[in-house]
Amino acid sequence: MPVNNRTEKPIVVIGSINYDILLQQERLPRIGETVLIEDVHRCGGGKGANQVVQVAKLGHRAVMVGAVGSDVFGDLLLEELSSYGVDTSCIMRKGPNSGLGIVNYITTGALLSNVYAGANNLITPSDIDCYKEIITGADLVIFQTEIPVETVEYGIQMAHDHGIRVVYNAAPVRPLRQSILGMIDVMIMNEAEAGYYFGEELNSPERALDLGIEFQKRYHNTIIVTLGPQGSVCIDSSQAFILNPIDVPVKETTGAGDSFVGALAVKMAEGADLGTACRFATAASSITIQKTGGQSAMPTLQEVSDLYTATYDT
Repeated sequence: MPVNNRTEKPIVVIGSINYDILLQQERLPRIGETVLIEDVHRCGGGKGANQVVQVAKLGHRAVMVGAVGSDVFGDLLLEELSSYGVDTSCIMRKGPNSGLGIVNYITTGALLSNVYAGANNLITPSDIDCYKEIITGADLVIFQTEIPVETVEYGIQMAHDHGIRVVYNAAPVRPLRQSILGMIDVMIMNEAEAGYYFGEELNSPERALDLGIEFQKRYHNTIIVTLGPQGSVCIDSSQAFILNPIDVPVKETTGAGDSFVGALAVKMAEGADLGTACRFATAASSITIQKTGGQSAMPTLQEVSDLYTATYDT
């Protein structure tokens, strides 16, 4: 697929790029034990790269700001991102090693991930300055925290100061300054991440809703908490509701949260209201969990539109 050359403002993703190796197995080995692997899947990963791929697969102009190493994994990652239509011109080569993820995919659907940051950990605020023009010309910018926190905070500040909408996927959990939290337009968290920011372990969607409303009033941003099989909680200044999940068979959950983030961003860029954007994102992630792999499992616009229509428009 060629790079999208449309004139629309891009969605820019600033974050991690990893080469993922997924090991499919019945169970994890005990110490000193060898367990034979049933299958191996190799694909591009990293939360930033996953999210930008989902944006591109949904037909929107997508730009990735990140770093890979000088190794063969870096070559493969750049090639794969380009094949999905991602603009890779803002991806740097830093250090000898690209980010690497080793994922144990248990046949029950559970995942255990081991991640080496590699080049992702070398992205600095001065690197963000190098791409100021593309960032400040974006429709919106997406961040996560698989790159250094100081770089994330610097990028959020830059986007905010230039009136660019900021989407922050709070994964993995890292502390951000309160002043930075107030610059985030949309904050997307899973149950564990929300528990950290809300200061209380979540035991129900209803409790997540109550705590999310309090957090939204404090920082005046849109709050979305994804709860897996319990759906999601969606809150902005005018509404707060629990969105039920779509009942689909689960094969493997790699990239489901990233699919949600990318799809939500696309709908936001189109001007959709919160309910429509969250339902669209739910449809996207519901397709992703029915397939194996991360980026390759993420749906196209037609796939999401079909499931959205079947679920919500009937």
